[in-house]
Amino acid sequence: MDGVLNILNVYAPVDDGDRRTLWMNLLAVINSFDGCWLVMGDFNEVRNKSERLSNLGSEASMDEFNSFILNAKLFEFKLGGRKFTWISEDGKSLSKLDRFLACGTFMSIWGMAAATILPRIFSDHCPIIITSEHFDFGPSPFRFFNSWLLIDGLDDIVKKAWDHSSPSGTSDRRLARKLLAVKRELKKWRMEGRKKELEEQNQLLHKIDCMEIAVEDRPLSSPERANRRLWKQRVLEIDLIHRLDLKQKARLKWEVDGDENSKFFHGIVNNSKRKNQIHGLSIDRLWVRDPVKITSAIWDFFSDKFNEPMRNRPKLISNRFKKISCEDREAMTISFSEAEIKDAV
Repeated sequence: MDGVLNILNVYAPVDDGDRRTLWMNLLAVINSFDGCWLVMGDFNEVRNKSERLSNLGSEASMDEFNSFILNAKLFEFKLGGRKFTWISEDGKSLSKLDRFLACGTFMSIWGMAAATILPRIFSDHCPIIITSEHFDFGPSPFRFFNSWLLIDGLDDIVKKAWDHSSPSGTSDRRLARKLLAVKRELKKWRMEGRKKELEEQNQLLHKIDCMEIAVEDRPLSSPERANRRLWKQRVLEIDLIHRLDLKQKARLKWEVDGDENSKFFHGIVNNSKRKNQIHGLSIDRLWVRDPVKITSAIWDFFSDKFNEPMRNRPKLISNRFKKISCEDREAMTISFSEAEIKDAV
């Protein structure tokens, strides 16, 4: 990481008024220094009622704490392992008082970071550890971006991949393997295309910059002005494809929510990635972070949901049920035609 990382450890007071003063002072400190911020510790406050298992607590105090987090532009790490971090001596009250807060830059650099609540031993507070690890859960889902429809050559890539793939097996397996071949070629095509587009964009921006420096000493000729106009148009076309991808990733309305602000959409996309990441799973009341065990537990869960408890079901035998003809029955098992696939896509 380039730049400054500021780490702030907090131990907030019990009194509501003292905490209000602390939030103001912390906000002033955060706004006074440059760099990334990681704020952690015992904040002695919850953000909503679900973080406290008791009738104590003031909604006004919660709102002040949430306003501090919002004004400081901090994001909270989702805690795994347990729900609460503090328990009273008599065991009747539980609260989530301890947490990690970080700025957007920190979240972008350490997007895989996760916070885990560890078991308490002697203290009434649970220790929390933050780690940054990459968990491999296998291939990521393939996503088709609408911006690809604006790029020349898409139809040729799909048709070529489809025609050159000749898998064997049942109809559904052949279809799945043909779609897999198309996916691989599309990913390869876009990776190479994106690299060329970035190189072209940088070259055009350099040419435009050199021309704008030259215009300070002499007027541009008609061909130079025409070239500058064409270069700027091409740069905007490349940028439009990138912004459309951001829009689709963020799943937000472009004009209303984002106002074509790329930084805004980057923040939404990164926040969505953090929410969708699996940093651990509670299995039999134990917090597990091993991808193999997590995958196995998820598989067992859904296998049980879709398991067929009754293998021999009663058959319905009656001449009053409508039946399809032999021709229609055979039509359901024949291979898909090219026209049907194009209509479906």
